[in-house]
Amino acid sequence: MRPTLVSFLIFIGLTICIAAGPAAANSGHYGGQGTSVLPLQSNKIRMVRESVHFVALNQLRYWGPRAWQVVCIFTFENTTDGAVDVPMGFPIQEIRYGDPASKPIVALKDFKVDANGKPITTTVKQDGSKRFPAGLHTWSVHFEANATHVVTTRYTLLGSRTMDGYTYVRYTLTTGATWSGPIEDVKITIETRDHSRLPPNEPGEGNELCTEDGQQDCMIPGVIVSGGTRPELQTIFSWHLQNHVPGHDLLFSYLAGAHDRYFLRLSLSAGTEEAAEDENLPVYLENEKRDLMLALFGKSLYGQRLYATLAEYWWYYVDPGFDESKLNPEPDQVEFLKKTK
Repeated sequence: MRPTLVSFLIFIGLTICIAAGPAAANSGHYGGQGTSVLPLQSNKIRMVRESVHFVALNQLRYWGPRAWQVVCIFTFENTTDGAVDVPMGFPIQEIRYGDPASKPIVALKDFKVDANGKPITTTVKQDGSKRFPAGLHTWSVHFEANATHVVTTRYTLLGSRTMDGYTYVRYTLTTGATWSGPIEDVKITIETRDHSRLPPNEPGEGNELCTEDGQQDCMIPGVIVSGGTRPELQTIFSWHLQNHVPGHDLLFSYLAGAHDRYFLRLSLSAGTEEAAEDENLPVYLENEKRDLMLALFGKSLYGQRLYATLAEYWWYYVDPGFDESKLNPEPDQVEFLKKTK
């Protein structure tokens, strides 16, 4: 079973307001008393805009991103002529690696929130609906009559990958349906910071289009790709939705170039025989073995014979910050680099 990551903001009502009350997710409307909150439906507060930006972290050494830095900016409007206190909340997402019965770990780290640029202190409360067992970060925002506020959340999410190399990014949109009316403008951006390949066109896990009623996780139509001159070199994926009524959650998957580089490094350090059998490795000369290994870590070989060959491979990525002294290779790769120096 694959691990997924989600993150999102929800609107919660506590004791004093007019019942206004991971995965990545957007804002929703919750209400309740004491230490628990439950989903409600708001007819007073409207989410005008939603902008979400995922940026991959630590993606070059491993199979794909070890974590994502996420910034969510929500613009809310009080549609009434009266002042109202609006409690809000953000689920604390958990993730399981490997066995679905394994103990979950918290995937959401370093959570921070502000309203109109001013930091807000949050309180953790339990989710009465039990959808989010780890609970929610909660806080409250005061709205004067017809006022508009911008709420920004920042946090880090642990990455999720499968054994076949696909990285999954899940964003929960459906919690936004608890606000008044459709969301006027939604922008979602996923910045992989590495060459990325989309799954095959055939339907499959992670690239099912949102076509069926009741379908939860799916690939929302209209993805915009950018960042490279060839399809397999795309690095930024985005969606721009207008007057959106959330009916599905986004599940986006891609194959990171880091996945291929990781296993090619293993193949190269395993020995000449094994490497020679790997058709995904470029043809190299004996005195180029060390340079090839470093290229698989992101070193530029511009001007060398191997460069033109490497440039033909979709996974080849030049890391602008490459520093051999800061590499942390596997033990056999350390030995390989010593022997070929």
